Amino acid sequence: MTIRARAVLVTLIWALAPAFGQDAADHTRVFWRNIGMGGGGAFYHVTADPNDGDTLFVGIDMNGLYKTEDGAESWQNLSNLEMRSDVSACIAVAPGDGSIVYNGAKGIQKSTDGGHTWETVCDIGGNWVMDRGPRMWASGTPMVIDPDDSDTVWFGTPGGNLRRTTDGGESWEIVTDFTPDDDGTAGQFDEGVQSILIDPTSPVGGRTVFVATWEGMFRSTDGGASWEAINEGLPHTRLMAVAGGAKDGELRLYALLHPRMIDGRYAGGVYRSYDGGDTWVERNDGLCTWVQGGVEPEEIARYSPKRAKHATRYYNMRVFHGDPDVVYLYADGVVDQWATRGLYRSDDGCESWRFIEVETLGRNWNECYWDGRFGLAISATDPDVLYSCQGMNVFKSVDGGHGFFQVMSDPVGDGSWRTRGLDNDLWYKAVPDPRNPGTVYFTDADAGLVYTRDGGETWFAERRLPNDAYALALDPVAGAVAVGIGVDAAKRAYGGLAISRDGCQTWERVERNPESGLPASNVIAIAVDDASPANARTWYASSMGHGVRRSDDAGRTWRQVNAGLPQFDPDDRGGGLNVRELTVAARDTVYAIVGTVEGGGGGESEIYRTTDGGASWEALDTEAIAGRIYELLVRPEDPAHLICGAGRGVYESADGGRSWTQILSAEMLSGPIATRPHFDATAMCVEMPPDDAQVIFAGLRRGGAVMTEDGGASWHFVCDGLGHRAVEDLALDPSDASVIWACTRGQSGYRGTIVAPGEEPPAHRPQARLPAPDPARLREEFERMKAEAGAECIDVPRAEPPITIASWVRAAEVRDFRHAGSGEPYLAPTRARLLHDGTALHIRMDCSIHEGDLGAPARFLGAGLTAPGRRDASLWGEDSVEVLLATDGDATELCHFIANARGARWDGLHHRAGVDAGWDGRWEASGEVSGATLRHRLSIPLALLPGGAPVPGDTLRIKLCRNDFATRSFASWPASPQGFACRPRYWAELRLL
Repeated sequence: MTIRARAVLVTLIWALAPAFGQDAADHTRVFWRNIGMGGGGAFYHVTADPNDGDTLFVGIDMNGLYKTEDGAESWQNLSNLEMRSDVSACIAVAPGDGSIVYNGAKGIQKSTDGGHTWETVCDIGGNWVMDRGPRMWASGTPMVIDPDDSDTVWFGTPGGNLRRTTDGGESWEIVTDFTPDDDGTAGQFDEGVQSILIDPTSPVGGRTVFVATWEGMFRSTDGGASWEAINEGLPHTRLMAVAGGAKDGELRLYALLHPRMIDGRYAGGVYRSYDGGDTWVERNDGLCTWVQGGVEPEEIARYSPKRAKHATRYYNMRVFHGDPDVVYLYADGVVDQWATRGLYRSDDGCESWRFIEVETLGRNWNECYWDGRFGLAISATDPDVLYSCQGMNVFKSVDGGHGFFQVMSDPVGDGSWRTRGLDNDLWYKAVPDPRNPGTVYFTDADAGLVYTRDGGETWFAERRLPNDAYALALDPVAGAVAVGIGVDAAKRAYGGLAISRDGCQTWERVERNPESGLPASNVIAIAVDDASPANARTWYASSMGHGVRRSDDAGRTWRQVNAGLPQFDPDDRGGGLNVRELTVAARDTVYAIVGTVEGGGGGESEIYRTTDGGASWEALDTEAIAGRIYELLVRPEDPAHLICGAGRGVYESADGGRSWTQILSAEMLSGPIATRPHFDATAMCVEMPPDDAQVIFAGLRRGGAVMTEDGGASWHFVCDGLGHRAVEDLALDPSDASVIWACTRGQSGYRGTIVAPGEEPPAHRPQARLPAPDPARLREEFERMKAEAGAECIDVPRAEPPITIASWVRAAEVRDFRHAGSGEPYLAPTRARLLHDGTALHIRMDCSIHEGDLGAPARFLGAGLTAPGRRDASLWGEDSVEVLLATDGDATELCHFIANARGARWDGLHHRAGVDAGWDGRWEASGEVSGATLRHRLSIPLALLPGGAPVPGDTLRIKLCRNDFATRSFASWPASPQGFACRPRYWAELRLL
C-alpha cells in the first residue's frame, strides 16, 4: 500500500477533528487537537494485520485502541462512541480483508472499515476483560477469524467459555460441551481459554480447531460439534498457547507450556506435533530450561509475576504469517536475566532455537527498556520486522529482534519530544504560565511534570522528579513552579513538594529538609494566595493523611493549620486527614474539599472554609450536593459566589456555600454523546473566564466537555476533535482568551480553540515532522555506546594483609552511582573502594541514608528484616549492596553476591543454562550503620571466580549496586540503563595490580 504522509496522520487537522460528532453551530464551539508527548502506559497487546506489513493495532488500558498504517511512523486513535471500554484486550483482523476487525473488551465489537467505527455484536455482560487481565493473553490468541470465511469468528474468555459466530456477529453460540461441571451438565473451560488455532488445511465446512487451556489441549475436527483431549506426549496440561500454520499443504502445530519440575527435570516450553495433535514431542533444543530448586511444581505452574522468576517462562509464541517455520518466543526475566531475558527464534519449525540478545536502541522520555511479556507481533511481509508492547512502550525492530527502538515519539534535539500520535497517559492538572505565552505545565501519572514552551507542539518531561505528580501551582510573583509529587513506586521514594525558582533548571525537594515542617507524604493540593505580599508569599499545601500546611515564605518553611478539619477512619482507603483541593478566595479566605482518597469510606466529601488563614476551619452545608465533590472555583469578582463539580453534575452557591443549586445534570444534556453506553455526567472539573459570569466549562468523567453561556440554564457539548471522554482538568489560557487546555484520563492533553457561533476555526499548521529514526544509525550509535562503556578500566591496588584503614586510603574509588532503570544521577552519595591482597578482592561501600525519606537509620535494623548473618536470604526488598563479577567479557559464568547491613548474604553462580542458587560460595560480608551512613564490607576470595583465581595483570568485569530501600536500585557504570543486571560487557573492567 502507499504509505501516507506522516504529517497527515499524526496531526489532528480540523477536517478530521470531530471524534465525538459535530456540536451545534448556533453555540460557541471548541475545536480540540491532541498535543501529548507520545507514550505512557500500559500497552497490553499488539496485533499485526495479516494483509499488510505496515498496518498494526495496539490495545491499551485507558484509551482503547490505536492503529498505524505506515509501520508505526504515525498513529490514530480508534476509540469512539461505539467502543464500550477504555481497554482493548484482543484484536483479530480478517485474513484477506483488513477492513474487518474484531475487538474484545466488554463484549465483542466489530468494525467493517478498518477500526474507524464499531458496533457491539456480542454483549456478554460484565467486564470479563479485566477480571483476569489482558496480560494473560500475551502468549496466545483467544480470538481468531476463519482464514477463508470472515463471518466465522471464535473467541474464548478467561475463566469463561468458547463462543463462535458464523454470520459475522449476528448470532453467537457456546461450543464448549465437553468439559462437564460438577453437577455433570455440559460445561466450559473452567480455567479459561488461552489460545485458539484454526487448521487452514482443513475443509471450510468442517474445520479442525485447536484450543489450548489450563486443562490441556483440545481438538475438534467437525467445526466444534465434538471435542477430544489431545495431550499424549505433553508432560502436563497447563498450556499457554497453541500456534502454527500451513506450509506446502501441511500443518505446522506448536504448543507452549507453563514450566514445571517433573521427575527432576524441566517440563515446559515448546512441544510440536507432526500428526495433527495426536502426539507431541518436546522441542526445546537451544532454549534455557531451568527451575529454581525447592519450588513446588504447582507453585510455578500457575501464572503469577511474583513466581515467574523461579523458572524460565516463555511468552508470545508468534509464527510468521508467510512461513510457519519461523517462530519467535520471549523468555521471561528469571534470576539469570542477563543470560536468558530476550528473544528466541527458530527458522526450522521449532526443531532448534537461537538466543537473541535484545538491546534497546532508542528510548523516549520515560527511559523504559524493552520487555516483551505483554505483546509481540511479526510483520505480515517480513519476518525480521517485529513489534513489541509492554507496560510503558511500543517498540519496533527491523533486524530480527536484536535492536528495538520506540515508535511513540521523536526527540526534537533540545531535550523535548514530539508525539507520533500514540498517547496513553493520564494528565491530572493543567496550569498555563501567565508570564510566558505558550508555556503550559501539566502533572502526569507517568512522567511527573511535563511542560511545553511552544503551545503544545513539543514537550519536555521532567525526569528528575518522581513519576507521579498530583498537584501544581505557579507563583508569578515568587517566580516559582511548585509540584506536588507522590510515591514513586519504581524508585520507592516518598512523596512531597518540589519547587523550581529558575524556570525548571533546578529543583528543591522541600520535604527532605527536616527544618521545612513538611511531611514526606503525597502532596495532593497546592494553592497560592495572589494577594499576599511580594516579600512574604503565602502558599497552602495539603499532604495525604496530614491535612493543610501554610507557608509565608513561598514554600520554604511550613506550619500546620488543621484546627477544625475532620479525621477519617484510618482503616478506610486513604484514611486520615485528606484535603484533596484548595481554593484561595481572598486574603486569608480558603476553601478546602476534604474526604477520603479514591472514594474510600463511601466516597463522601465535604467543603470547609477558613477566613483566618487556616487558624480555624468551619464546615459548609453540602447536603444538597449529590456525590463526591471534585473541584471548587470562586468567582473573582465575588468571593461568595462558588461553583463546584461533583458526582451528579455542577452546583452553584451565591452565599459562600450556605446553600447550593444544581445547574448541570445528566438530564440537561442530549445528543449521541449523552446516549452512549456508560455516559456519566460526573463533573471532574469546572472552569470560568474571569470576565464573563455567564460562561462555565465542565469536564465530565465519561462525556467529554460541556459549556453553558447563560449561567447554567442550558448546556451543550464542546467535543469537536476531543478523542477521549474522560476529562480530568480544564484551564483557560490567560494569554489568549480563545485557547483552553484539557487534561484527559488516558490520552494526555488537548489544546482547544474557542470559536464564536458561525465562525470557523483557524487552520492548524503543524511544525514539520522529523524524519523517521534510521535503524542503521541507531545501531551505529549503540555500538559506539557499548565501546565507550567497555573502555573504563579501574586499576585495583594490592595491599598486604591485614587490611587496615591505611590500606583503604590507597584503594581505587568509585563514586558514579546512577539509578539502574533510568541512568539518572544518584542523589544520595554512595562511594565504593576496591583493593586486593592477592587472594581476595575487598570492597567497601559507604551508602548515605535519606533522613527525610526514611526516618531514623534504625529502620534498616528494625524487626522484620533478614536475621543477622543468615545465608541465602531474600535481600532484594531491603537495603543491601550487590556485586557482580565475571572473568570474561561474555559472562559465560558470573558470580553474584548480595549483603545487607546485618551481614545477611545471598550468592549465586550464573551461567547460560540457569542459576545455581545453592552455590554457597565462601566469602565474608559485614555491615554497620554509622550516623546517616550504611557501611558495607565484602571480601571475596579470587579462587571462587569461574576459570580459576586471577593473578596480577588479569582483568575482571564488575558492577557494583546499591538497593536503596527508598529509591530502589542504583548502580555504577550504567551504560545501558536496563537494570543493574544488564550484560557484563557494559560493566567496568578491573585490572589487578
